Parts: sequence; structure tokens; C-alpha cells
Amino acid sequence: MSVPLRMCCVCRKMHPQAELIRIIKTKENNFAVIEGKQKLFGRSVYVCNCNECLSHLQKKRTLNRAFRQEVPQKIYDELTKKC
Repeated sequence: MSVPLRMCCVCRKMHPQAELIRIIKTKENNFAVIEGKQKLFGRSVYVCNCNECLSHLQKKRTLNRAFRQEVPQKIYDELTKKC
């Protein structure tokens, strides 16, 4: 059985899905940060769980571009706590 691969939105490298952090925007425009096997429907962006990618994500506001809207600061704060 193959391992699902996803691309980090910062470094653009493919990694196993279990190694990445998933940020989700739901239909109601709510945002969530998920690690592990939790299921939640909506538009997703994946990012490596490394300091370089997480700091670059916040500095360049990559999530705003990926979701095509302003992402709340609390999501960026939650991501910096993970590193």
C-alpha cells in the first residue's frame, strides 16, 4: 500500500501526509490547524513541521496567498507554537 504524499506550500517538496501540518479553511470561512489523522472538510494547505518553513510561512504570509483571503493572526500564532 502506498503512502499518501502532499506538497509543502513553502518549500514545495513532497512529504508523507503524516509528517505535515494541515491548515484548513471551511465553507464558513473558519480556519483550523490539524496534526495527525483528524478529518475535517474544506480547502487545505500543507506545511512542513520544520522551523524554516514555519517561519517563512509567517514572514511571507503564504497562507493569505494560498487561501486568497486574509488569514487571522491566531492561526499564524498557533503554527509558531508547534515549532
